[in-house]
Amino acid sequence: MKIRLFLILSILLVFFSCGNNKLTEKVVNTFDNGQPAKVYYYNQSDQLVAGKEYYENGFIKMEGSFANDVREGDWIAYFPDGKVQSTGTYKDGLRTGKARVYYENGHLWMDGYYTDDHKCGEWVFYDEQGYEIERINYGSCD
Repeated sequence: MKIRLFLILSILLVFFSCGNNKLTEKVVNTFDNGQPAKVYYYNQSDQLVAGKEYYENGFIKMEGSFANDVREGDWIAYFPDGKVQSTGTYKDGLRTGKARVYYENGHLWMDGYYTDDHKCGEWVFYDEQGYEIERINYGSCD
């Protein structure tokens, strides 16, 4: 919940940090029932600055920010019930930095790092009860 609140506040900060710039919401596509499936947000210069994808039930599937039309900064993915599924960071459209993936029961499943879209460093894997089951070293993150 803290991660979701942080992301929402971060997105709002991006939205309002440009003074009186208003964002334009554009529905990219919809489900058969008319509900939005993907929504992008553009600033007054028509630059893509954020996006959200939804499940058909209306819950957010994924959300984060964009820069130069690619993912940039923190992104969060959710299960259909709204619980956090994964967190990660992007730089120039590539996964980079800390990444975490969770089971539907909320326990951590995988915990590790990326650099330029590749796993690096030590990744720790857990079972559904939260017990560590494996560690894999994917090499240097340099």
